[in-house]
Amino acid sequence: MRKFLSIHPLILPLAAMLCFVAAVGRVIVTARPSLAVQDVRTAEPASVQDDSGLVSFKLPRGAKVAVGNRTTGRITVIGWDRDTVEARAVSESGIEYVRTRVNTDSSGTSFSLKADYAAEGFLTERLDEMKALILNSHKRGTERLERRLKESEAKREEREARSAAAPNNSPASVVAPGSPAPSAPPASPAQQQIPSITPPDRSDGLRSPSFVMHRQEIHLEVKVPRYAEIEVIEVYRSDVEVSGVETHVAVNGGKSTIKLNNVGSAEVRTKSGAVEVGEVRGLVDVITTSGSIAVRKAGSDVRVISISGNVEIRCVRGRVNVGNTDGSIRLVGIGGDIDATTTGSDIRFTGDIRKDGRYHLKSMSGLVEMFLSSTPAGFTAVLSSYRGTVEATLPLRIAQNTINDPINRRLVGRYGNGQAHLTLDSFDGNVKLNKAAPAATEDCR
Repeated sequence: MRKFLSIHPLILPLAAMLCFVAAVGRVIVTARPSLAVQDVRTAEPASVQDDSGLVSFKLPRGAKVAVGNRTTGRITVIGWDRDTVEARAVSESGIEYVRTRVNTDSSGTSFSLKADYAAEGFLTERLDEMKALILNSHKRGTERLERRLKESEAKREEREARSAAAPNNSPASVVAPGSPAPSAPPASPAQQQIPSITPPDRSDGLRSPSFVMHRQEIHLEVKVPRYAEIEVIEVYRSDVEVSGVETHVAVNGGKSTIKLNNVGSAEVRTKSGAVEVGEVRGLVDVITTSGSIAVRKAGSDVRVISISGNVEIRCVRGRVNVGNTDGSIRLVGIGGDIDATTTGSDIRFTGDIRKDGRYHLKSMSGLVEMFLSSTPAGFTAVLSSYRGTVEATLPLRIAQNTINDPINRRLVGRYGNGQAHLTLDSFDGNVKLNKAAPAATEDCR
């Protein structure tokens, strides 16, 4: 032993150094995930994705979050009281992949989260499977056709042998010497048809496509800090639900159902699909081509435009501007001024009015009706209908009354100090100004 140490005097220091380097390496590897979470300066995903498919990272204040979906599955964004983002994607087959990316430029840092299929090259695999099925089907059809041709050839040879052994056969069945052998009759189109094949199930539980590729929907759920700034959510058929965030939420959808609840402010643009907005602290701006719209409890102004679909707006502190072409409008508990217009449907308002408010309700061919509280503020009302009837059940001091005329009926009256202004107008529908029952007025406090 002494001889060995005398020959190798540096072996002990070298061994100690190797042990130290290994220990430091283990510490660095252990700490690497946490460093990746906090590093937002690179273009690579600054996140951790565990075996359950959960992606998580810390979101700095001022950073933005972008969400998307490669399929038509639902997107759900939920605000919570943490400073981290967590995302998970699932489908009928189980856990799917959340594709992450971080972009940093002069405008700041943006974290992108997009739901995608778990397997890389999912579509390529499905196309390969389709190609294999088609080739397999063609191969089996060819083998079957060849087998039938061989059977037909064998039967022909058998007939020739019987014809040679029986000289008393009819002349039509005798083959003259030197003449070519008769060919086998061609197979019928039904015999040449390639048989259909039922594709086997995949080992991972997914059903293989049978000449039509089946794309499963992936549902993406993202939890973000309440202070998170969310970039515009662009979808075509994916439904979107956002709740519990303190910032502005904007959604551009195609054929999608949109639900926003308890957000800072809301902006929605859709071609079709229902829109529900509730518990919004700021502005609400909704435009849709076809689909119902429901807004409830907005802390500021509301603007709604619809081409086809019913509109219902309840408990709004600010001003309401609503236009509808082919759908009804119902307004309950509006704290600000109202400007509501529809072409072919009814308009109904229920609630209190402000002492200096302005209320303009107009329909081309529908009913226009207001139900006021039992003790409304003073107002001046102008009720008019070209072809419909005009009716007022509140005690008014009449300034103009032509309600008994055959057309172009008009009633102008004053209640109390007459400070607020009500204008109810319908071209081809009835106009009514009534006192609401106590239970009909909704408490929006």
